[in-house]
Amino acid sequence: MRGERGEEEFLRHGERIGPYLTCLRGLEFERSNRDWYERAVAILRERRAAHARR
Repeated sequence: MRGERGEEEFLRHGERIGPYLTCLRGLEFERSNRDWYERAVAILRERRAAHARR
């Protein structure tokens, strides 16, 4: 989408930045999902380990 331009240059001078901004939001959304999944897995593993020690 940016071609040869760096992100900052593209965001300052690019003609159609809307699709790029949408992709940036999508990336942040998916990173947030990943972080939540990793936290949920860690919590569930800890609970399983705690129950196994009983």
